Amino acid sequence: MKNFFISDSKVLTENKISHFDFRIYEFLCSNFNVKKISAYVRINDVSGQFQLTQAQVKESLGRLSKIIIDGSPLITIEDGPHYLIFDLPRHKKFLDSIGFRKHSAAVGWKNLGSYLKQNQDNKIIKLYLYPKLDQYQLDDKLRTLSDEELNKINEKQVMYPWMLRNEKHRRSRNS
Repeated sequence: MKNFFISDSKVLTENKISHFDFRIYEFLCSNFNVKKISAYVRINDVSGQFQLTQAQVKESLGRLSKIIIDGSPLITIEDGPHYLIFDLPRHKKFLDSIGFRKHSAAVGWKNLGSYLKQNQDNKIIKLYLYPKLDQYQLDDKLRTLSDEELNKINEKQVMYPWMLRNEKHRRSRNS
């Protein structure tokens, strides 16, 4: 389940969350246990993952706890007997709306699979040029293309359009 989590579109579209805080929230959601519907949050893990101090992580978690979407905060923080207790109520609510229940994730996976199949049938899923490349590999690939080949590529054809814009801008400066 590592490096995968189901994205809540409302968190992405509300624009209440900064890029820095979203990276931390994304990490927390990717470590969320969908079988037990429980969060696994350790400040040391987050600070180690992003090379941050514990104070920076605590500040970010504090900002995330103040963001409320549809009546649920992104993160709740409670004082425990020996340590802080974290929870992800918005992520839980989102997973529940899809069909993920405690000790019964099969319905959620079935709903998710049917949604993806429906979108694939409707051709909503985009086919990109160079789909297996991450943004840095795409940048390297775009640098190797000739000006003519680069100008033929539309931003909608690549998964990371900002990399195409950056390369075109870099070439226009050097010309």
